[in-house]
Amino acid sequence: MLASLWPDRTQNAAAKKELWPFGISGDAPVICCDGRAVEAVELLKRFCLLKSCGVNADLVYLTDEQGEYYQPVSRRLIETLSAVGLEALIGAPCGVHFAPISAASTIISRAAYTVGKERETLPPPPWPESGAPRAPGTVPPHEWRDGGFEFTVCSTLPGCVWQNVMSNGSTGYIAADSGCGCMWYENAREMRINQPCADISAVQGSEALWVESQGRRISLFAANDGLKCSVRFAPGMASWEKVFGSKLIKTTAFIPAGVDARVIIIEGAAGLRLRWALRVVMGGGDAKAAKTGIRGDMLTAENAEAYLPGAELLALCSQPCELSCDYSPPALVMTAAAGDVTVIVCGCGGEAELRALAEPSSAFAALSEVRGRWNALSRRVAVASGCAALDDYMNTWAVYQCIACRLEGRSSLYQSGGAVGFRDQLQDRINLLPIDAAGARAHILACCAHQYAEGDVQHWYHPTGGETDKGVRTDCSDDLLWLPWAVCEYVRATADDSLCAETAPYLTSPPLTRGEHSRYETPSLSGETGT
Repeated sequence: MLASLWPDRTQNAAAKKELWPFGISGDAPVICCDGRAVEAVELLKRFCLLKSCGVNADLVYLTDEQGEYYQPVSRRLIETLSAVGLEALIGAPCGVHFAPISAASTIISRAAYTVGKERETLPPPPWPESGAPRAPGTVPPHEWRDGGFEFTVCSTLPGCVWQNVMSNGSTGYIAADSGCGCMWYENAREMRINQPCADISAVQGSEALWVESQGRRISLFAANDGLKCSVRFAPGMASWEKVFGSKLIKTTAFIPAGVDARVIIIEGAAGLRLRWALRVVMGGGDAKAAKTGIRGDMLTAENAEAYLPGAELLALCSQPCELSCDYSPPALVMTAAAGDVTVIVCGCGGEAELRALAEPSSAFAALSEVRGRWNALSRRVAVASGCAALDDYMNTWAVYQCIACRLEGRSSLYQSGGAVGFRDQLQDRINLLPIDAAGARAHILACCAHQYAEGDVQHWYHPTGGETDKGVRTDCSDDLLWLPWAVCEYVRATADDSLCAETAPYLTSPPLTRGEHSRYETPSLSGETGT
């Protein structure tokens, strides 16, 4: 029997490195089971079935048999694996592991699922009313309008989260129907500001924004709270309109161009008590090292163990407000009396830039600039199919999603990789040649610099800003096809054969050995260059 399912694994979690002494990387989901549980053997069989279907996880059994000669629990499980020829899974990455009972709190704190042991949890910061769970299978009626689409949530959220990915190439934000998205700085996986929802049926996430009135906490996003909410996603922005009593409150979120920030504008909430809360990680997922603080009229957060250890999050409000921090889990909380227009800004940009954006007039101007950017980009090529909905999609939304989600953000709630895929983004860039030929040229040259001297490439890599990027060297054979294809397509479409005279350095590292299918590494420059 499943004892607990805990989608938000960062809350009250041990550091990933505390799993390493038990041979567990922490990079894959952890399933934890009490070795004495009656379900132990059945769980092992199900794990092997999932493994055969390509689902990777680490299965950890807690036992008190450490050091004993005859270990009935471990022996029974090992014999179960041996009977089907899978004993190689013992101690292997994404395999089966044994850990002492004394390590239970560490293992369980990182577990996605536990069987036979309950997990301790700490109370989260005060959150708005969540209402009932999402109803599976429901899709809200929606319509296209001015390049975006709009739908209304009356009493039931869609069965899965609807999202809009925004990015300016550096800072990104996933806006969700119920507000349970996430933000990142530079890298959507390695440098998250807050965690995305691990459960697509979740009603709330690690960020919340609500008003308080008559003893109720009312989310300004869509929620299963009985209040109608119109949600609009358009290129570069998202908005939520919600009626509460006699007030129509409009909330708009966007990422400004050229500033590492996310801006929220709240209109129509004057006279109400407004609260914003954000559980922060400031890194790849280990929230334990995140530190929160207050500096004057700003909230701060940082993580010395992060992918970008010098990055600092600042958050401020256009209204005078009360500030508070939670330390376990790390969270920022802001409380203010809302004005006619209230602006909340958070990001890793400079303080002066963020303060300027917190001025309502500057926030609206920045929003207008963002809308103008996407309109100009997406309308360089127009499709006239005779079908208005298809034209709306092709002439704005398809282009926007490819650039913001695939190229600049490299993230969504359903897959948040953060890395550049050698073949994936080459295909995206070439398909956008009519929109942005200069971007395609620059990306081809970047991919040239991610080839090894032997001819293979970094299958994917995380840009680091250093001499070389950390990525994975693999034996994938089709990677070698995409760069020649991209060069041919670029020259055919643009007649710019000067690209072929450009030079780039080769990478070097020990070649993969027989049976070594991949290696995550930071290679060196070989000293060789090629055209």
